[in-house]
Amino acid sequence: MAKRYTVGDMIVVNDRMQSDYRYRLIAPLGSEFMDGFTPALSPKEMLKMGIFEGKYCNDCQDELPKDWFDTAKVSATAD
Repeated sequence: MAKRYTVGDMIVVNDRMQSDYRYRLIAPLGSEFMDGFTPALSPKEMLKMGIFEGKYCNDCQDELPKDWFDTAKVSATAD
């Protein structure tokens, strides 16, 4: 089960792309974006549509909100 992170938490990433990478969460989820950044879709919406077959996020789900994957189209192998 993914941990719920709060502002100020240090997040440690160990996945296929990074090992022992650390970053501090400095803003609440979905807020304080750079001026001019207005995405058309949220990450959850993109995963539901099957972007990257969910593969890009398959091994880093512990870093991301669990509900993003409730309706995500994911695949164990790329098509």
